[in-house]
Amino acid sequence: MTHFKTLDSRGQHFGAICDLALRELKKIKIDGILEIILDNKRNISDAVKVWAKSHGHKFSDSESENSLIRVFIRKGKD
Repeated sequence: MTHFKTLDSRGQHFGAICDLALRELKKIKIDGILEIILDNKRNISDAVKVWAKSHGHKFSDSESENSLIRVFIRKGKD
């Protein structure tokens, strides 16, 4: 298991992002970080934050760049 993983989800719809994130979170240790890269034009970062919280994880931070948004989720307990 690792402490940090990146998921590039640009071009994916919200449901696919959630499915992919769940798979990647299983590979991360508790309190590890999953970085999710999102399309800036389809800003769904708020929805991803709510989703993470509803699954017992913590929203850590986000950064916005020209064409993408980086969201950081801290893994909660399994």
